[in-house]
This record gives sequence, structure tokens and C-alpha cells, in this order.
Amino acid sequence: MSATTAYAPGTELTCTVTKLPNNKAARDTIARLMRQDPANAKALKRSQKAREEKNNFYIRGNRIWGARAKCGKVVRVVEDATWTMTFVPQIGNDLANVSQYLDVKSK
Repeated sequence: MSATTAYAPGTELTCTVTKLPNNKAARDTIARLMRQDPANAKALKRSQKAREEKNNFYIRGNRIWGARAKCGKVVRVVEDATWTMTFVPQIGNDLANVSQYLDVKSK
């Protein structure tokens, strides 16, 4: 059974990081999956809006320049980090690639 057919679309999944991956690609994939959590997505959206409102505009050479603040890191991949997300078939392969580092339970 492949990861895309393991869960029905719309199933609520609770994921927990059981072991930290050594390679950066797996850590980035887990972080991308963690950003699917509605609370994390809301925090990212709010920080994006705040950075947009707080642009630092200044004049340089008779032109207006803008310096945008760097994006804050909302999610951190650490052991025992837990998040909830809705399963969609597009993330099935990502879940399968990092399944050795995660404990995935359906509600």
C-alpha cells in the first residue's frame, strides 16, 4: 500500500517527530509538513502581514528603496514536535519519504 492510498483524503493526521534526520533534505521536508498545521499556517500568515506593514523605506540617491525584514522561522524540527494536519494526496510521497522519522496517527 503506497502512502498516497494509506489515508483517505481529508483524514486528520497527528504527526510526531521520533528521530531527527541527519540530512537537510529530510529536515526541510518535515518542516514543510509542519507548516501544514493550521496554527503554524496562521502564524506564518500573520508574520507575513506584519513584515509587509513594517517595510523600512529610505531614500538613497534620490530614489526610494525598501528593505524588507527577513521571515521568522515558525516551525522547528526537534524531537517530540507534534502537529496536526489534514491529509491530501499531494503530500503522500513526502510522508513516505520521511516516514522513518515520524510517528503518524490518524484520528
